[in-house]
Amino acid sequence: MKKIIVIGCPGAGKTTFSNILGQKLNIKVHHLDKYFWKENWTPTPQEDFRKIVIDLMKEDEWILDGNFKRSVEDRIKEADTVILFDFSKIAILWRILKRFFRYINRVRPEMGGNNKEALKWVHIKYILRYPRAEYCSYVTKLALGKKVVVLRNQKEVNNFLSSISFMELNCIIIHGSPRSPAHWVPIGDKKRWITWIKNELEKKGIKAYTPNMPVPWQPVYKDWKEEFEKFPVNNATVLIGHSAGGAFLPRWLGESKKKIKKLILVAPGKNIGTYPNAEHNKELYDFEIDPLIKDLAEEIIIFTSPEEPPHRQKNVLLYKGLLDAKVVSLPGKGHFTFDEMKTDEFPELLDIILS
Repeated sequence: MKKIIVIGCPGAGKTTFSNILGQKLNIKVHHLDKYFWKENWTPTPQEDFRKIVIDLMKEDEWILDGNFKRSVEDRIKEADTVILFDFSKIAILWRILKRFFRYINRVRPEMGGNNKEALKWVHIKYILRYPRAEYCSYVTKLALGKKVVVLRNQKEVNNFLSSISFMELNCIIIHGSPRSPAHWVPIGDKKRWITWIKNELEKKGIKAYTPNMPVPWQPVYKDWKEEFEKFPVNNATVLIGHSAGGAFLPRWLGESKKKIKKLILVAPGKNIGTYPNAEHNKELYDFEIDPLIKDLAEEIIIFTSPEEPPHRQKNVLLYKGLLDAKVVSLPGKGHFTFDEMKTDEFPELLDIILS
């Protein structure tokens, strides 16, 4: 289930259901009421609304909540799953009444604008005349070959949601590139904050992967890519890259276009420095940063330190400018190695991962 529409008579509970489903699957929910109704309950012209819906469906994953029969054929055509609320009219009237008193003189969260909750006779007539059986038959025929779920009461809703597991948060942490084999600190060593972060996450039941990338002192993108793609990346994944790892991840995301939860770059590499053997990262750093990466992650954060040399400060400004990233500057951290941090602990990073 990656492209889901939730339809049925107004008042059946589609919005609450969609929000819970979106949280469980980690898929963005679009409440169509918010797109259709302008200020003071002014409707969007049908052709304009149809274009809005078509644009929303260009995303790789979505949940569209709302009936809007005139555009339902477009949505069913693009969806892989159709969830139809087919509650009794008595149940819907009771829910509509409860919703009215809950939000009286207020705007529901999914509505937006200045559209305060209203209950008029025209709404009640619409529910009483709603053609349940005919609409169910109509949707079923349109959705031939699709997964169709019909929910007729709250018990069926609860059972369906209980059958869906939350997509579990996971992290992949990519190390940097030492200037020579003599400078390499093995993965799992206690002098690495990567080790501390992995242990702290796993104490909380969060899977953390810390792959040992091939020949780290002479990184080759295609070799690192082959190793990296052995690990699961989905929209519940937090990707963390340190130094050269902070260059590899934007390069890989720009190429793969995978959607993730967060991208965290710690002292990211890009510009070649002036230290001895600085050219060892040249092949890995030889790429253009794709600005569209900012649309692939819910949040992008860069950690830096004022002690970093000018070429690394330029890296931060480059990534920040192209990716609209939030920058966190921590004095006294240097290049975020054990020798400069004087500790293996990195609580600021842990807080960002868990927030």
